[in-house]
Amino acid sequence: TVPGCSQPCPARPWTIPGIQEQSQLLWEFHPSPSPPSHFAELTKESKTKLEFAVGDTVRYSCRPGHSRRPGMPQTLTCLQNHTWSEPCSFPGKQCKYPESPKNGRVVVLTDLLFGSTVNHTCDEGYRMVGQSHRRCEVLGRDVAWTGLPPICQTVECLQPPNITNGRLKGNTSGTFPSGATVSYTCNRGYSLVGNAFINCTVSGVWSQPLPQCKGGSVLCEFPDVQGVKKAIKGNTYRSGTNITLECDDGFMLEGISHTQCQEDFSWDPPVPACKLSEWNGNEAKIKHKHINAFQTCKCHSGKAVSSCLFMSLPNPKIKHSIHLKYLLQCARAL
Repeated sequence: TVPGCSQPCPARPWTIPGIQEQSQLLWEFHPSPSPPSHFAELTKESKTKLEFAVGDTVRYSCRPGHSRRPGMPQTLTCLQNHTWSEPCSFPGKQCKYPESPKNGRVVVLTDLLFGSTVNHTCDEGYRMVGQSHRRCEVLGRDVAWTGLPPICQTVECLQPPNITNGRLKGNTSGTFPSGATVSYTCNRGYSLVGNAFINCTVSGVWSQPLPQCKGGSVLCEFPDVQGVKKAIKGNTYRSGTNITLECDDGFMLEGISHTQCQEDFSWDPPVPACKLSEWNGNEAKIKHKHINAFQTCKCHSGKAVSSCLFMSLPNPKIKHSIHLKYLLQCARAL
């Protein structure tokens, strides 16, 4: 600390009421506290003296990290009021402007002088490896930033979570960069509820909520196809249901005779068509009998055999009866 400025006892002693033998008192003047000197220190010769008379000076030298401003005195003087003069200003040395990390930037909080601090941040989609802040400190006879500059690495998500009764589509091994998207699908017999897609967020976690796979909710509606008969009754079926198909009498199957309800509400293979049989009357042989007001017949033509229902006049109560007029011609030809 800066030594105190002292003065001789006053010519006329001061008196303190209530104290006898005041002539024996020793008076001493205590100056105000010394000014802060965190940026400087006394020289060796000034440190050896404990008391100074008015007008005496002490000399300062810069502490590491500070330099004396040109033109300013490097001394303090003991003034008439027994206080020290204001110390000269010792501005701190300045660190070089710090380099911004790749995919990031540096934030100067105040300045670049000795003792100051800067922060580093990373761009969106990147995370910091290392210290986010650095301080301008003494390094030898100069100043420099503490530590090493941080690195901004790409934010990555680990493997996406699994869902019950479902699975991830495509390649899901390894890590995923920020912004990557994956999708889910459900096992057979289950339907997906929610958004099938999730994405890797900038914080390195997968977006929420995850989709769910609910069982028994996938129903395929069977289309109304003329002439098609199903082995299983009903109009809607759960995914995975297999149905065997055939055609009504007088129709021939065009396609595969079975199909399955898929998870996307479609049928695979596609539901076949039943085409109306076309027979050449000259080649047909008919066996018929009377059933109420109608006749049934069986036409034979080469390798094809088909049962048919025909009538002398179209009857709206009989399915497909209007479309079998030509079979009536086949019957009349023989």
